[in-house]
Amino acid sequence: MRYLKKVLLSSAIFLTCNVCFAQSNAKDDYGKFARSFSSIIDYPIELIRNCMPVFCLIKVQVDSAKNILDMKLSDSADPTMIKEFNNHKHSLDIKLLKNYLDIEYANNSCTTYLIPLSYGLRQMPCPQQSVSISVLNACFKFDGKYADGNVILLEPIGALESIQR
Repeated sequence: MRYLKKVLLSSAIFLTCNVCFAQSNAKDDYGKFARSFSSIIDYPIELIRNCMPVFCLIKVQVDSAKNILDMKLSDSADPTMIKEFNNHKHSLDIKLLKNYLDIEYANNSCTTYLIPLSYGLRQMPCPQQSVSISVLNACFKFDGKYADGNVILLEPIGALESIQR
């Protein structure tokens, strides 16, 4: 009987540790995905010239198996950033994002995830920028329509581009 208790206790500890380790790896994967953003998606030169930060949402559509079907930026993103994102989004390591969603949201049937994105400039003499109401309003629109239905808001991505004039 004592042996059985030890085996059950050991199994419970092993399973608990594996779950914790998997969740830790998932958060690491999301962090890697987020950190890779600025190395893959270039900050458009037009935005650099005008000291324009980007504040938007990334809408991630997945199927029931959490395979990434599409990613798009909200209407609040400048058209040049949307073009840059669309041209290079396939270079992002979506396996890292998929792994994160598989583990963190395994028991959730949600197929739409929103990632807040703040992409700015570092090391430039840019004036302090404020976010207008129209930008905030457009932040939740995709192709002119508000994001609706069952959505999950993920941790934000804060990216900074190092550029000097």
